[in-house]
Amino acid sequence: MRLSSRMGVACGAVAIAAAIGSGPILRAEAQEPLPELGEVCDRAPTACLLFQDAWATVGEIGRAAGSGGPDPYLERHAQALVAIGLGLSAFGLDEPAGEAVDRAIAMMAADPLGARLTDFRLMLAVGRHTTYGLLDGQGVVTDRFADPSIEWRVLALLAQQQLQFGLDADAAATIQELDETIADIPPNPWPLLVLAELRTRTGRPEEALPLVEAFAANDLDWRDLRSVADAGAGLAEALAAAGRVAEAEHLLELWNDPLDQSILRAGLAAGLAQAGEADAAAEHLATAVGTVTGAEDATPYFAADALVQIGTAYDRAGLGDRAVEVLDLALAEIARTDDFPSVNQVLRHIGQAHLDAGRMDLWQQVLAAHLEAIAGEDNGATQGSALNMIVLAQANAGLFDGAEETIAAIPFDGARTAGLARLAQGLAADGQVEAARQRLLEARALALSMSSGSLQADALLAVVDGQVIAALLAYQDGE
Repeated sequence: MRLSSRMGVACGAVAIAAAIGSGPILRAEAQEPLPELGEVCDRAPTACLLFQDAWATVGEIGRAAGSGGPDPYLERHAQALVAIGLGLSAFGLDEPAGEAVDRAIAMMAADPLGARLTDFRLMLAVGRHTTYGLLDGQGVVTDRFADPSIEWRVLALLAQQQLQFGLDADAAATIQELDETIADIPPNPWPLLVLAELRTRTGRPEEALPLVEAFAANDLDWRDLRSVADAGAGLAEALAAAGRVAEAEHLLELWNDPLDQSILRAGLAAGLAQAGEADAAAEHLATAVGTVTGAEDATPYFAADALVQIGTAYDRAGLGDRAVEVLDLALAEIARTDDFPSVNQVLRHIGQAHLDAGRMDLWQQVLAAHLEAIAGEDNGATQGSALNMIVLAQANAGLFDGAEETIAAIPFDGARTAGLARLAQGLAADGQVEAARQRLLEARALALSMSSGSLQADALLAVVDGQVIAALLAYQDGE
């Protein structure tokens, strides 16, 4: 995965803003060729072509947009402009980037079905970029959230990514903003835990403890949410890695649910392993496994999910053989249910754990079971979505032939289009930017061959996202 590197590019800004257009809704007649991107094209010609391709795809969505009322093309057109804005901002073209995102927000607000979901869609757009380490230019979106709670959450996730990719100075600035604004959002356990983790990871564990105390005193009954337990596990890991083991162990006592406790214990063990305490880590992980397997009333999904997290922690502690045993327990647990969403998610996470650890034979075994489960699902759209997540994992792992095979098994053109876009993103992340571009052009042609409607609009939006992400990956590599 590559890191983005911001470059200031001034030329073409006014012309790009003009191309984005004015008026209540951007229509086909307002779509103009994307102006010269100056240094972007000089430095990375294929990136320039990919971004021009993205702009042309935006035009196709705009051309199909209806004339009023709820319209899937209008909604996707707005989301496509957000992607364009993120790309322009990463190129250093802040003014036209802001114009693009402002146009998108105005368009979503004009759609009765879209106005309530604007912040959520903006959040998803940022997430699609940060997945690939494209962390520059996010402010063009984060500065425009209507709900400060969502803005805070997105900034917190961005700070975590910045730390993961070694952008410590950027993370420090983001965390400072989080420190300054946490009082502005409604009480919620998740922000308290996440900010405590971020403070701990940046060398301020003593400043994390008051947040833990505030969390412990919080009388909101949200502590049993799995997302809150996951945040607690992240904090437990950070505290243990920083040598604050007693505080990490105390954190476990704040949860009553045994499965949640096991997830926090896995985080604690991962932190101990980072601190060189392998024996203590193994002891905690064994306790966590015993807690899950002894929870007789646990549902298959929650038990399997906890076991996957424990198995992943074993891998992080360098205990791969034990990780395999625990992941096998997760497989057995999820086999007790035929609820497809649960089976799909757990099998995907087990497969990813094996893939991350380089256990390709076991990954193939889990993949076969996963494909069998998907084949038994009656809903074609659900099948396509599940297969696309496999494509994404394969492409990001460099398993391009396997991704091609999975795409061929997708039953619908719209989902197959999204699969091609995800394959292209993986190719671009691997440095194969010209191959990525050709795949994206193929995806756009497939989308345009579809009957009009929401599925075609979704497919075209997937292509725009893929083209912008591939362009930014190519740009940071100078290709």
